Amino acid sequence: MTGGRLTLADIVDATGARVHPPLDPHAAAVPVRAVSTDTRTLRSGDLFVALRGPHADGHRFVGEAAAGGVVGVVVATLPEAPLPVPVLLVPDTLRALGVIAARHRRELRADVVGITGSVGKTTVAGLTALVLERRFRVVRSAEAWNAEIGVPLTLLRAGPETQVVVAEMAMRGLGQIRELVEIARPRIGVVTNVGESHLGLLGTVERVAEAKGELVAGLPPEGAAVL
Repeated sequence: MTGGRLTLADIVDATGARVHPPLDPHAAAVPVRAVSTDTRTLRSGDLFVALRGPHADGHRFVGEAAAGGVVGVVVATLPEAPLPVPVLLVPDTLRALGVIAARHRRELRADVVGITGSVGKTTVAGLTALVLERRFRVVRSAEAWNAEIGVPLTLLRAGPETQVVVAEMAMRGLGQIRELVEIARPRIGVVTNVGESHLGLLGTVERVAEAKGELVAGLPPEGAAVL
C-alpha cells in the first residue's frame, strides 16, 4: 500500500498474476489510482481489468487502455502485440476483480452496510446513504452496481477518508450473496424483505429467504442485522 492505495505489487500478490514483462521495483511500487472495467472512464494511473461479457470483451480494448496511461492491465489471455504497460495474466478476470476488491477492503477503516432483499434494495440503499452523509463520508453503490462486478467496483471507489460504504447486493442464485459478503465484509446487514420476485430462479420463497439470509449469516459477531 502507498498512501492508502494498492500498488501493482499488492495486486500481483493478491491475484497470483503472472506479469509480462516481470515487474521492476519501480513499477511494482506504483500506486493504482483507481480500478476500471470500462475504457470510456479510464484515467491516467488507473488499472484496467478486461472482463468478458455477453455483448463485449474487454480484451479487445487493452491496447486502447494502455495508450490511455494506465499503470497495467489485467487479462485472461495475453494480447497479440506487446503493450507498453505491465500485463497481469490471471485465469479469470472477474474473479480477479473480486480478489482485488477484497484486498482493498482489508485496508479500509470504513464500515460496510450491505443491503439486499427481493424488492426495495436500491431505494433503501439510496435513503441510507442520504441519511449517513449528514454525518459521515459515504461511498454508495452506483445505479445497478449490485452484483459480482458492481460490489467490487463500489468498494474500490472507497479511500482512506471513507467512513461508510453502502453496498447493494443482488443475487441470481444460492451462494452469490455469500460471495459478495466475503468480498465486502459488511458489519451491518439490511434485508428489506423476502418475496416472490426470484421464484423463477430458486423455486420457493423458503429458498429465496435462504439466499437473502446469506448476508445475515456472513456478519461478524459484533455486527448488526436489520430485518
